[in-house]
Amino acid sequence: STQSTWGDQLGEVSAFAIMDLLYLCFVAGLCLPFAYFVVSRPRGFITKEGLVQLSNYKYASGGYSALDNILNHWWTWVVEQVPLWMAPNLLTLLGLITLAVSYATLAYYSPNMTEHPPAWTYLFCAFGHFAYQTLDAIDGKQARRTSSSSPLGQLFDHGCDSLGSLFIALPIANCLQLGNSFVTLFFLYSIQIPFFLAQWEEYHTHIIRTHIGNFGVTEGQWTVIIVLVASGLLPQGTLNTPLASLLPGSLGAALIARGWNVPFYMPLMMLSNILTFGVALLNIVQVIRIAKHKMEAFLQLVPLSAMVALAFVWQRTSAFAAHALIGLITLGLLFTYLTSQIIVCGMCHMPYSAFQPVLLPLPFIVANSFAAALFQTKGPILDEGFVMVAYGVFVGAVYSRFVVGTIQQITSYLQINCFTLKKQAKKQ
Repeated sequence: STQSTWGDQLGEVSAFAIMDLLYLCFVAGLCLPFAYFVVSRPRGFITKEGLVQLSNYKYASGGYSALDNILNHWWTWVVEQVPLWMAPNLLTLLGLITLAVSYATLAYYSPNMTEHPPAWTYLFCAFGHFAYQTLDAIDGKQARRTSSSSPLGQLFDHGCDSLGSLFIALPIANCLQLGNSFVTLFFLYSIQIPFFLAQWEEYHTHIIRTHIGNFGVTEGQWTVIIVLVASGLLPQGTLNTPLASLLPGSLGAALIARGWNVPFYMPLMMLSNILTFGVALLNIVQVIRIAKHKMEAFLQLVPLSAMVALAFVWQRTSAFAAHALIGLITLGLLFTYLTSQIIVCGMCHMPYSAFQPVLLPLPFIVANSFAAALFQTKGPILDEGFVMVAYGVFVGAVYSRFVVGTIQQITSYLQINCFTLKKQAKKQ
């Protein structure tokens, strides 16, 4: 019996030791990337060879859609009203700020994406999207007017587009009152994943695809604008009206009988997703056809794939539900950071690393929410709200340092300014 008692005690000690080791590994995995960021010295992301390649970069467009050609008359008129002293990157930044402020106004009245905000907030958000789309379209024209075209302009434009994708997707979740749901996250990634794959294709083919047939980026942006205007002008909840109630009696009854009485917006969202993922499929096919190192090319998709998979698990936790907006913005910043890197690497002919330290805390954050089941604890090891906010701040800091450092490298090497024009670049 004495041996049995010793065995039980030894088993309990071993169990506690294993648990302590798990705790230690968990906290280390969560905290080490934060500590590394704090103590490490900022280094330039672009190598010397990359800067040389950057100076030779030439943008190759994938063409224009019918709507692009129609709106070009408007864009040409607008850019002619812009003063010649205004830098193209400043136009891009103003567009992004307008987009972010318009969404922030909507989010103030509907932070959980389930409330009914004032109708004017939807219309203001539609204006923000229109201003962003217009300024994003004319920055290249302004660069040519002022003889200030540079690789930095291309990088800055696509970097702002990457961040802007978050402020394009979330207002739709507000319009449809999707809240913290699988559909919200799926819709966000239905915009962001094709955007990443377009940059990934350009990395390997040096041509960026912006549309399939006559549906592309511009058409997608105007779809969002129309939805926002409709949400502002129509009675609350119109877009959530059951589809069966809008169809003739027998057809509507048939939908209900088959369990297909989905909201009115669902078929439109499915059509939009089919088109956007159709473009994404073309991106993948082109890379398979052209990429010299196909295994390396697909390894570059590992960080994005891991982030998306973890995001869908994280979205189901109580912590994410309590702080959904913070979680979505954090995921948006993570996406922007990964996308900005592949844009820079493509322009500078640098390898894009499949190892991304900024993602290391994410699996531990998700595990923290499931600690009770994983480690037999009474609850999370660390406060979930604190961890989520801390990670959001961490990602924002990492991304900000990357952006500032990269801009400084490029402006210093090319002897240009980011938001102002040098005198010799201005037309007299």
